[in-house]
Amino acid sequence: MNKQKAVPLGIKVLIGYFIFCVVGWLIGQGGTVISQVPMEGLDPVLVEVNRGIALGDVIIQIPLFALAALGLWRLSSWGAVVSWLALGTHLY
Repeated sequence: MNKQKAVPLGIKVLIGYFIFCVVGWLIGQGGTVISQVPMEGLDPVLVEVNRGIALGDVIIQIPLFALAALGLWRLSSWGAVVSWLALGTHLY
C-alpha cells in the first residue's frame, strides 16, 4: 500500500508565501528590468544600476522560491534547505 504523507498546514502557508513572492518578484523586479524610464534630474547610470540589481534579483530569487515551494510540497529535506536559502536572501 502506498501511503502519502499529508502536508502540514504550516508548510502550506509557507508554500503559499513562496508562490506569492514569485508573483510579486515577477511583477515588481521584472517590471523594473523591462521598463525603467529615466526621470529628470536622475543620473542615467543609476537607472542602469537599478536595472542590474533587479535582474540579479529575478535570476536568483524566483528559482529559489519556486524550488523551495516544490521541495516543501514534496516534504523533502532539500526543500527545507532551499526554503532557508530563499528566506535568507529575501531578507537582504
